[in-house]
Amino acid sequence: MSRRALLTIGMLLLGLSACAGSAGSDVSTPDGPAVFLRDLAYDPVEITVQAGETVTWVWDDGGTAHDVVGEGFRSELITGGTFSHTFEDPGRFPYICSIHPNMVGTVIVEGSG
Repeated sequence: MSRRALLTIGMLLLGLSACAGSAGSDVSTPDGPAVFLRDLAYDPVEITVQAGETVTWVWDDGGTAHDVVGEGFRSELITGGTFSHTFEDPGRFPYICSIHPNMVGTVIVEGSG
């Protein structure tokens, strides 16, 4: 194979790998504790934070609509974006997606606030 053909193939492969590496790059990661909604699940399923911390849920599920519903907090049913809630009191706070009841998660809040 000629050097020119090898160079062309190399450039094509480099271009393809650059495109593959950018998948999902439009999802921003919050600075604090975060739960991602992907593949019809919360990731992580359980998160532990300190009293007074804010948890941010980040939609990253290809446009599938979800919400976050727990006692004392509820997001809108949306296909993208984020939802945040500050947990002031210690305890366990389970939540679900109202249209995908198999999607469950728990925020564990430690400390005295």
